[in-house]
Amino acid sequence: MGEPGDTIHATGVPDSLDVETLKAAFEPYGEIKTCKLIKGLPGNMAAMIQFGTVEEATFCVDNLNEQILFEDCGLTHIKFSSKQQPQIAKQVVKIPVKPVAKPALAKPAVAKPAVAKPAFAKPAVAKPAFAKPAVAK
Repeated sequence: MGEPGDTIHATGVPDSLDVETLKAAFEPYGEIKTCKLIKGLPGNMAAMIQFGTVEEATFCVDNLNEQILFEDCGLTHIKFSSKQQPQIAKQVVKIPVKPVAKPALAKPAVAKPAVAKPAFAKPAVAKPAFAKPAVAK
């Protein structure tokens, strides 16, 4: 049961109930500020009734709970309406994530060893400086 307040919640009310009949059923117990029907599946109708004072609502909860208030209907369950906390919007922010390229693994710098020419290398050969033989005609 919710904390005592000026609003009650009634379940087990007939599906055929209208707002005027609901108001007329609870007016003998106090000033009705607002009342509304909460339609659900067949057989699951509920009502919210706001009274002028907490005392009027308390009287209904204490004396009318689990009583037969409407013809062709079972017990009506009455309790204080729960105070609803304001809904805090949960904002979901999607941040685009760019794929990150894996960094190339740096190869360790290895100095190439100086290659010495082998000792058996061919010596540079000088071309002979002779002239071409003359061709007779």
